[in-house]
Amino acid sequence: MRARAAALLLFVPMLAGCVTVQVGAPQATAGGPVDVAPGQVECGDGGVLLNDPTANYAITGDCGLVRIEGAQITLDAQDIGELVIAGDGISVTSGNVSSLTITGDAQTIGIAEAGSITIAGDRTVITATQVGDVDVTGDLNRITAERVGSVATNGDGNEVSGRR
Repeated sequence: MRARAAALLLFVPMLAGCVTVQVGAPQATAGGPVDVAPGQVECGDGGVLLNDPTANYAITGDCGLVRIEGAQITLDAQDIGELVIAGDGISVTSGNVSSLTITGDAQTIGIAEAGSITIAGDRTVITATQVGDVDVTGDLNRITAERVGSVATNGDGNEVSGRR
């Protein structure tokens, strides 16, 4: 019995850093984005994390930070401060995005305006009205906009079209 109690006392402190208790709405941890379930989502102060594979999300209102991690995720949103995508086959339709960072392949993005776009991956297609600075590393990426700021590309078959 004493051995069990001693083992439990040694084990409990190790669990302290691993236990997550969720009551009601998800809470942000350390100021980071909140992991949310698919469906209609309200953006919290720390932003949102969307990571349920093949899920559809719709964010109501503007959002400072949206992080998408995974594959085959779809997002419909209004204005976003920072949009960070890590994964493959992600689809986003949004209003204005201040900063868009993509790591991964085969994304499809439709946005009104983007302050800056950084892509590290292949076969991403972005359609926008206006785009600021563009930095693309990878192959066969395509950005189409009416107006485009500065452009840097590294890779084969990348296309950035729009008036400069």
